[in-house]
Formats: sequence, structure tokens, C-alpha cells
Amino acid sequence: MRGYKEFDEIKDMSTLEIIDILKSLGIKFEIERFKEQSRGYIFAEQLVRDFYRPRLHMRDEDEGFILFAIIELWNRLMPERINIEMIDDVMQAGYEFLENDEREKAIEKWEETWKMIKVIVPREIRSVSDADEFIRYLLQCIYNWCQDFEEEFEEAGLNNISYYQKRIDYCHEFCEIFPDSDDSIIQNMLRAEAESHFELGEVEIADNLFQGLVKRFPRSIWSYVGWGDTYCDFFHHKNLVDYDKAEGIYRLGLAKCDEDIEILHERINDLKDMRGK
Repeated sequence: MRGYKEFDEIKDMSTLEIIDILKSLGIKFEIERFKEQSRGYIFAEQLVRDFYRPRLHMRDEDEGFILFAIIELWNRLMPERINIEMIDDVMQAGYEFLENDEREKAIEKWEETWKMIKVIVPREIRSVSDADEFIRYLLQCIYNWCQDFEEEFEEAGLNNISYYQKRIDYCHEFCEIFPDSDDSIIQNMLRAEAESHFELGEVEIADNLFQGLVKRFPRSIWSYVGWGDTYCDFFHHKNLVDYDKAEGIYRLGLAKCDEDIEILHERINDLKDMRGK
């Protein structure tokens, strides 16, 4: 996995060179046997523990070489057989691109990450928390990453509206694949989907989705905040601004919700300033 920079040179070695070094370290490696051994595994490190355990008193760097050699050989010889290390590598590459302000490249990596997750997680798993239990040992849990992914689509959409459609597709698919996830995540995904339709000018679709959202989560102020905000200056669509409609939505939330209602009161007060502009 990432973090062992001293073994980056493994990627530059030929397959034969890697295998020869493994053999010099006392590891019996045969390609066809390796492919057969890997069946049923999704974690290359566990495969190493079970079949390629280094001998006693081996240097730490040699043990590290064995682990990363097996990971690299898996990538080369069985790229279609997704494992946890592959997912982690691509996910972390996305975070590295974000640190360098390369959002579009990060999203490309995370689109690849999402495809891998869909392949490796069994269909009977219906919540993102259970997916995390199935795919352990990632540097970033799927629970957090999936929300980061949604937010990056939103940020990218500010400069390229095509990302709003990508956001719609992702959020919709997430809710179909992991429908039993925490209400907070499902609500955020549904809200993001509705907001993105609004950003694309598909107001009727957005309104219908928000109506479904407040019906499903009637006591959550964020359903009403998200819906009302679309008709304010927050969304940069001057031709769609409707302060009266926004206020009506906020007040509907006041009538339905018991907690955090001060946020709705703040929104209503903000409308006074917006109307005065």
C-alpha cells in the first residue's frame, strides 16, 4: 500500500526480476499457483500471510519487499480481480490530486474507485457501513470517502456544469446500491441529487425530488434548508430566485421540525437582506 516509498522501484522492475528476487529470499513463487491461491481473497496482504510468510529473522526491508512484490504481481497478472490494495491505491491517488488542486484528476481517480467498490462489494450488502466492514484496512473508510466524492462533484460543477449530471448519477446509484445506509448519508445524497437538477435548470424535477425528501425526512430541517436555498441567491440563478417561495419552504420546516429551528429563523432573516438588495 502507499506509504512505503522505498519500494516504489518495484513498479519499474520486470515481472521476471521481481520473481527472481522473491526466490532469492526463499519464497517459492509460481505464476499459475499464485493465481489459484488468490481465489477467494480480496486482501493481498492476507494472501501473503497465508502463503508467502517470510522466514524467521528476515530484515524488515525484505519482508516489505515480499508484501509489495505480491501486490504488484497481483496488479499485473490479475488486474481484473479487484482487491483492497487496488482500491486503496486509487482512492489515495485521488486525495493526492486534491492536495495539489487537481480536482478533475481526483474525480477521475474516484470514479475508478467507485467502479472497483461496486465490483468487490457483494450485492447483499446494502449499507455503506457494512461495506466498510467487508472492505477493511483502507486508509480512508468508504463512509467518509463517499461523501467527499459527492462534494467534489459539487465543487467541480461550479466551473463545468457537466459535473452536476455526474453528481446526479452517482448519488442516485449510491442510494440504489446502499439504501440501508445511515439516514444522514441518504438524506445528503438525495438532497445533492435534487440540488444538481436545479443547477441544471431542471426546476420541476428538483422540486419533485425535494418534495419526496421532505416527505421521507419531515422532521429534518436540512430537507427544508436545501429546498429553500435553491430559490435564494446562493445558487447563482438570478432568473430562478423566488424569495416568497423560499420563505414558504422555510416556514413549512418551522411547522414540522423541533430541533435546530434557529437555522430556519436565520434563513428567514437573511431573506430580508436579500430582498433589500
